Amino acid sequence: MVMLLLTLMLLEHVAPKVPAPIVVVVVSVALVGGLDLEDQGVEVVGDIPQGFAFLSWTGVSLSDVWSLLPGALGIVVVGFAQSLAIAKAYAATDNTKVDADRELMAYGAASIGAGILQGMPPSGSLSKSAATQKAGARTAMAFVVSVALVVLTILFLTGLFVNLPEAALAAIVIHAVMGMIQPLKVWG
Repeated sequence: MVMLLLTLMLLEHVAPKVPAPIVVVVVSVALVGGLDLEDQGVEVVGDIPQGFAFLSWTGVSLSDVWSLLPGALGIVVVGFAQSLAIAKAYAATDNTKVDADRELMAYGAASIGAGILQGMPPSGSLSKSAATQKAGARTAMAFVVSVALVVLTILFLTGLFVNLPEAALAAIVIHAVMGMIQPLKVWG
């Protein structure tokens, strides 16, 4: 993982226009597949189910829903608070304003979509936000492009990530978040 992280940092300084995370993903997948590194203990993502799983109520009763409600509400409150905090942190750096009501409506729509598609509960992600900002995204169009690429990947490209080392994902997340850490503000 250290080599992957150093590669990301080097590419960022030597060739800032090159999408370093994509380069690291492509090269690491090729190396794992070409050199059979999984057999030598490199942990990989493995098979990822392709496509969407749609709503299924098989075996779910009203009493099950009722018993899950308190935990679900807890997830909603914590997830929304985290998402709003991340949005406000980025808004402060860009001198923009966050509308909490609008964020809550979007969060609710995303939650409904996740429920229908049997997805994970949505929430803000500091590492994804940092990676998006580091990639140069400045408008909501970045989100639209990101969603389109995720959908295309889920539908058609999951097989490309079978040999993706988990260390590559970790390095990309660490690299993205490194720019957010400001030790002088914490300790100074």
